[in-house]
Amino acid sequence: MKYRSSQSKASLFLIELLIVIAFFSVSSVVCIRLFVHAHIVSMESRNLSHAVIAAQGAAESFKAAAGEPQAIARLIGGHLEAGNTVVAYYDKNWAPVSEFNGDGFKLSVSLYDEEHLLTAEIEVNKAADESGIYSLYAKHLIR
Repeated sequence: MKYRSSQSKASLFLIELLIVIAFFSVSSVVCIRLFVHAHIVSMESRNLSHAVIAAQGAAESFKAAAGEPQAIARLIGGHLEAGNTVVAYYDKNWAPVSEFNGDGFKLSVSLYDEEHLLTAEIEVNKAADESGIYSLYAKHLIR
């Protein structure tokens, strides 16, 4: 009889141990998902901050260059593409690069002339899939 009592205590202990392991497994899965989500939000926030800074710098360059595409390209470290579009590329750490390398970001400044008002549409995109991060418009009065 005594043997049976110790066996039931051992099986009760094992059941409790399994329940505790299951609880900690579920808790760890939830925590890992939260950490991954926090990391993704942090990276998106970092990219948005850098995109805003790059776009604001391009807008200031547009104003300083009085809308001259070659001067804008020189100021932002980019190059002139077809028409009146200036393009600059950045790597995944937001360091300027001279050419698109497959991973990183693209800053484009498209210039439009509307009577006596020159408008710049400034967009920052992920270079791989062209998904937009930030955009703004800047205007300059032509005299």
